[in-house]
Amino acid sequence: MEDINNIHNSTIILSASTSIADFSTTSTTVLMLEMITTSQTNSLTNTTTQLSSGMDSDSESSDNAAAALNLNSKLFALLFCAFMISINN
Repeated sequence: MEDINNIHNSTIILSASTSIADFSTTSTTVLMLEMITTSQTNSLTNTTTQLSSGMDSDSESSDNAAAALNLNSKLFALLFCAFMISINN
């Protein structure tokens, strides 16, 4: 009698949403559910027995760098002004 263990993984994307707040930051969230099933197959009787089953969820979020870029440009302008003032003195 020979037993073979199989693990089946399937990933389902539940929702993907994008929201834009005051045109400076963009946020994207993707929620993923993963169905994990462990089964055992008997080669003599050709039957499959489910040993365990479970759900795994994963949420990924990323923010666009528009706000950071805006802050960097303001800091660069401030640094440029300080440099010009130091040259004139």
